[in-house]
Parts: sequence; structure tokens; C-alpha cells
Amino acid sequence: MKKDRFGAELKPGKNLEVLQKSRQWFESNGDGPILRYYHCTDTKLKNEAYVEDEDLHECCICGTKLYRIAEQDRYSDSGKIQIEQKRHLVFMDEAGHAHHTCYRLNHCFRRVGYIHDGEGETTELVYQPPRFKDFLPEVNLDNYEDYIRDAAERSYEKYVAPFLKRWVYQPVNKGNVLKFIREWDKLGDHFLFYDSSIRKNVKQKLFNIIGVRHER
Repeated sequence: MKKDRFGAELKPGKNLEVLQKSRQWFESNGDGPILRYYHCTDTKLKNEAYVEDEDLHECCICGTKLYRIAEQDRYSDSGKIQIEQKRHLVFMDEAGHAHHTCYRLNHCFRRVGYIHDGEGETTELVYQPPRFKDFLPEVNLDNYEDYIRDAAERSYEKYVAPFLKRWVYQPVNKGNVLKFIREWDKLGDHFLFYDSSIRKNVKQKLFNIIGVRHER
């Protein structure tokens, strides 16, 4: 029986459609071929004092955190916090690297703008940038003033969506890295619409979508 660092059981995945879609995604982002995957529905708790960085994962497709503070501890004054691991999938490539994602893979693809064209073995990933309101579902846009929300949406459609469409299938290399940096820098004004705590997630999600590696 295979277990993770939370002590949760990882069961071998047997859905060929999930395996096929994951292979298309990870290989298009420059990762090695996916050989197999596991699914975890065992939402274990672990005391925060014993949680290490390598225990905590984010979805490598959409950036969603795969853990949360246990609901019973959210408003506790005891100081003892339990971290609850969410349901998730773990994909293993041929080099032995583990890639963690949300449990519902299709939801991840929709969050970052990927749809599937065709059926069966002819299925292909086709990219359509997500709408602004779908780009960061964890952000409550109702907290924005109307004029700020409208300005942020216009900025997203004018700068971010075209950037994603241009670079999602185009690898960054020595010949175009300066162009990539210039276009990335143009997104700086859009990032100002987000709080500093959210800004990092926005940038990470953009990198995830286009498959660019960067130092955190």
C-alpha cells in the first residue's frame, strides 16, 4: 500500500481517459512521459507543528492549494491547528517525479482555459484563454469596486489573454527569450490590480499555463 507524507493511501488510477489527458498536458509543458497515476480520497489531518514544506502541494496545472486549515480549527483559539489534505491526483513520470493536481482534472483544465477537441485517441488539448471571472475563482470579484473590476477585466482581455494565446504553444528559447521578457514586463500594470498575497498566485498560474519554469 502506497502512502503519502500525511499517511493517506494512494490508490492506483485506472481511468485511461485521465491518463491520456494528463500525458497530453504534461508533455506539452516539457515534462517527461507520464507512466501512471494515483488518486487520493483519504483526507488526512496533520498537526501544523509537524507539517513541512514538502508535505504541502499546489496543483501544478491550476495552482490551487491541495490543503486547507481543518474547518473545526479555523476559528479556534487553542493555537493547535490541523492541516487537512484535499482529495487529489498524483501523476508519475518516467524520471520518477511526482506531479500533484486537483482531484477533478477537467476542472483544472477549465480554470486555465484548456478544452478537449475530439474523442478517444484523437482527443487534443485546445487552448482558449479563460474569461477574467474564471481565471482566479478563489478571488471574490464582488469585493472590487465596479470601476476597478471593469478596469481589471479590460486589462486582462487586452494584455493577459493575448499573451497566453501567443506563448502557450511557443517554447521560450535563446532566440526569443528577450521578446518573452519584454512581453512579460508589459503585464506588470495588470498585476497591480491584485493584492500582494494574490499577485504571486496570478504569476504562478500564468507560468503553469504556458509551461515556463522559473525560480520561486
